Amino acid sequence: MDNDKKIVDYYNRFNQQDVLKEVFYENDLFVPYKDLKIYPVEVMMYRYFHVFVDGLLLSKNEGGIKVISMSYLEYILYLADEENNEQPIQNIVELFKMCLKLDDVLTIDGVIQRYKDETPRPTVEFCFRENTPFFRIMNKEYSSTDFNNIKQIICEQNGIDLPDPKLHPDVLKMYKDKQEYKRKQSKMKICSFGDQLCVVLRNTSYTKDKLLKMTIRTFNKLLERIDLQLHYEIMTMLSPNMDKKGQDSITHYLADTTVDIFKEATVELETIKNKLN
Repeated sequence: MDNDKKIVDYYNRFNQQDVLKEVFYENDLFVPYKDLKIYPVEVMMYRYFHVFVDGLLLSKNEGGIKVISMSYLEYILYLADEENNEQPIQNIVELFKMCLKLDDVLTIDGVIQRYKDETPRPTVEFCFRENTPFFRIMNKEYSSTDFNNIKQIICEQNGIDLPDPKLHPDVLKMYKDKQEYKRKQSKMKICSFGDQLCVVLRNTSYTKDKLLKMTIRTFNKLLERIDLQLHYEIMTMLSPNMDKKGQDSITHYLADTTVDIFKEATVELETIKNKLN
């Protein structure tokens, strides 16, 4: 039994439980989904990935009742057919080719190399049949539910946060408003991805070649922990001059940094403003 088949068999044996998916993410393994293998994206494709993944992150909340009631798959087809906006579908096609390692291969210099085929056919197609949206990958058909599952895997696998569908749109808006306000107050502009690479190179023993072959998810987690550790070490050195409240506020770099969006969002925005002013 080859290694890929072992991975698929192990995954299927545990019925695709979320805890098992996390093990696959942590070990940078492909995630099996039906006949597909969904691979994590490497750092060298960072810029392409973040352009293409926008196709999965559109908001339907401001499109009226008709749009809100649509599935995401139906929505992107609606944009293409009714609003003549095919960019989301084009982005998703390229994203699927990248994450599923299909026959179109993107190179780091931006050149798209396509395998020659005497009878070329679309690798990924989006269609309607009797008003029901579906899509094909390598001529096999998948439903709107499949689309949502693949979307979730790709985002989780590559460290993209998806809003909890159970959260009310107003709650999400409050959270985004607070994050934007904090960002403006800090007056800090995040450095470019190239500079982030340099930060990791400076603070680890990795070579640039190894970093480029690292998955985006692992790279982002590594960068986050480097930042937390440096901050922790600086604050620890300054702690003798702090009061007890300041000392108690120092967070260890191994602490869980998961954000409870609902808890954050339900704190009054004016309270946050008062604390920051």
